[in-house]
Amino acid sequence: MGVLQFRPRLPGRQEGRGKSDPGPRQRSRQPGCQIMSAADQTPRHVLVVGGAGDYDTPDGTCIRDYIHVNDLADAHLLALEAMLSGAGSMRFNLGNGAGYSINQVIETARRVTGRDIVVHDGPRRAGDPARLVADASAARQTLGWQPQFADLGEIIAHAWAWEQR
Repeated sequence: MGVLQFRPRLPGRQEGRGKSDPGPRQRSRQPGCQIMSAADQTPRHVLVVGGAGDYDTPDGTCIRDYIHVNDLADAHLLALEAMLSGAGSMRFNLGNGAGYSINQVIETARRVTGRDIVVHDGPRRAGDPARLVADASAARQTLGWQPQFADLGEIIAHAWAWEQR
């Protein structure tokens, strides 16, 4: 059995790969999707959890490790190939190993899309940690996996292009 745990992903795929949509209920739970929808000026706005600045981070918003959906898919394929080759049970965390604050993601999305994204500050969720960043070293060492899209601007540009299709 293989288990891969991943950090928030943005929905866009690199050109040439398919488009999928998890549906409005799942899409609304993914911060990256909320940001892209707000940039696309759909009826939703971005709700920044802890946006009032009460996290112990440089800008007061939580820090998360975002991963490009292509990198996530590549890791899954490598894990499947390893299991089919008899590697046995495996468990990996997936992410870029670098975190971005919610404010950084929103500002990057504004820059990439050229759109004003409306932000409403909301209360911090109880128990929500200030920083969640993956240590994907086991996936790198065992599977030879390496994220190809670590730059937040590039990840958001692909997500924006996907959203515009």
